[in-house]
Amino acid sequence: MAGIVSFTTGRLAGVAEIALDDPAHLNPIGYGVLDGLVDAFEEIDSDPEIRCAILTGRGRAFSAGGDMSGVTEETAEQWYEFYGRFDTALDRLRGARKPVIAAVNGICYGAGMMLAGQCDLVVASEAARFGLIEGRMGSPTGGPFPYLVGPQWAKFLMLTGETISAHRAERIGFVLETVAVDRFAARVDALAARIAAMPPTGVMLNKQNVDGMMEMMGWNQGAIYTRALKAVLQSTAGQARSADGTRLRDVLQNDGLRAFIEARDAAFKTPWLADDGDSIAENSGDEQ
Repeated sequence: MAGIVSFTTGRLAGVAEIALDDPAHLNPIGYGVLDGLVDAFEEIDSDPEIRCAILTGRGRAFSAGGDMSGVTEETAEQWYEFYGRFDTALDRLRGARKPVIAAVNGICYGAGMMLAGQCDLVVASEAARFGLIEGRMGSPTGGPFPYLVGPQWAKFLMLTGETISAHRAERIGFVLETVAVDRFAARVDALAARIAAMPPTGVMLNKQNVDGMMEMMGWNQGAIYTRALKAVLQSTAGQARSADGTRLRDVLQNDGLRAFIEARDAAFKTPWLADDGDSIAENSGDEQ
């Protein structure tokens, strides 16, 4: 897992730490990361000394989203296979017997936001920003957001591609607490230590109680439907065009990721929301 996903124990009693570990590229999520996450959660569940886990990202991002490197024209069948791997990792995370805290330290976009949304608790630094920006080129999102933030906010994030501050994410229910940067790590540690001190069987059963209720509300059925829809829509997203009519996939392949991001985001520089930090300019082309 080293170099893509790192896994450590021992710093806090009863707590494992998992980190997306490609900070130079803002921790993109590809096959290697997905496999590393599955391995990490297998290890967490098999170790009786671990009672809680923290999931975070190295550097200034939790994750900027899906890995765009090497993307070419892909069929719905190929995208269905990719989302199957993605869903397997998310299912393994959500199915872990031990609670998982997402410690969102910075950029959290697209697939990164979906990953955080599968965790049991989300704590964010004031430096964090959230968004489903893949919607800007017609790529699908969906996932857990209607359950986590309600249908109206889920639609807003999916239909506008807007990014929001950690404070806004807290207000709509995606984030449990937003913490100043200099207090963030200690605050996450305190929450993990508190959970690790609880009776482990009670923690496991209470977690499964809530997760079971979510499944009765349709969480798993929604994931199956979303996987199929995402595969079809993603296979057509390659036809999305920039403001000047250039196909965005051609920009990515001919001019590189930076040019692709600039072309994709040109029409979205001014946020519609304008409080709690949402009025700040878009991040400078760092997202995937």
